[in-house]
Amino acid sequence: MALFDTGSNFTVMSILKFEELFGEKEWIPLEKPITAVLINGQKVHMKGYFVADIIIGPIRVPIRIFVTDEMVNEVEVDGRKIRLPDIIIGSGTMDELGIELHPERGVVFRGIFLL
Repeated sequence: MALFDTGSNFTVMSILKFEELFGEKEWIPLEKPITAVLINGQKVHMKGYFVADIIIGPIRVPIRIFVTDEMVNEVEVDGRKIRLPDIIIGSGTMDELGIELHPERGVVFRGIFLL
């Protein structure tokens, strides 16, 4: 599950989810962690990153995905429990991939509708 977050400057996933999805533990550590704030106001520290190739049709685009060990699976917002996505895709990544969000049409990738 992915969250397209136009208000986010970064793309991030938890280290545990990274290991679960990719079966690896190799990501590039940052010299100094980067602090970011999630949708629920939680501050997290990006520990490192990895580069993944996103492939949609014939197009392959490498993107940087930050990892943190502080991202939880579920948060409480206004008394409601909300499951967090596996990855939060920030506006920079959306720009790189040509992804646009439209209230009526949904997520559009270079003119192709994604479900």
